[in-house]
Amino acid sequence: MIEKIKLIAKRLFNFLKRYIYQILYIIMLCALWIYIILNWEKCVSMQFFSQFDGNNILFLVGIILMILPFYEVEGDGIKIRRANVKALERDLEKQESEFQKNAMQITINTMQSQGMKCQTEVTENNELSE
Repeated sequence: MIEKIKLIAKRLFNFLKRYIYQILYIIMLCALWIYIILNWEKCVSMQFFSQFDGNNILFLVGIILMILPFYEVEGDGIKIRRANVKALERDLEKQESEFQKNAMQITINTMQSQGMKCQTEVTENNELSE
C-alpha cells in the first residue's frame, strides 16, 4: 500500500515538474480573464491618459497572453517554447537508446542461437566425415 502511494506521489511530482509552467500559465490566464470579464467596462474603455488606472493595460496583456502560445518568443536568450521541445527530444533520445539496446540484445541472442546451431551442425558433419 505504501509502495503504491509512493509511486503515485512520484508520478504526480514528475508531472508537476514537467508541466509546471503550462499549469501556471493557464491559471494566470484564467485569473486575468475572469478579472477582465468582471470589470469589462473599465478594461475596454481604452482611456490611457485621461483616467489611467491600468485596467485597459490588463485587457491588452490578456489579449497578448492569449496569442503568445501560438508563437515562439525569445527574450534575453530564453526561448519559452524550447522547454517543451527539449523535453520531448530527451524523451525521444531515451526511447531511441532503449530501442537500440533491445535491438542489439535481440541480435546477439539470435546470433548466439544460430551459433549454437552452426556448432552442432559442424560437430555432426565432423562426426559423419570421420
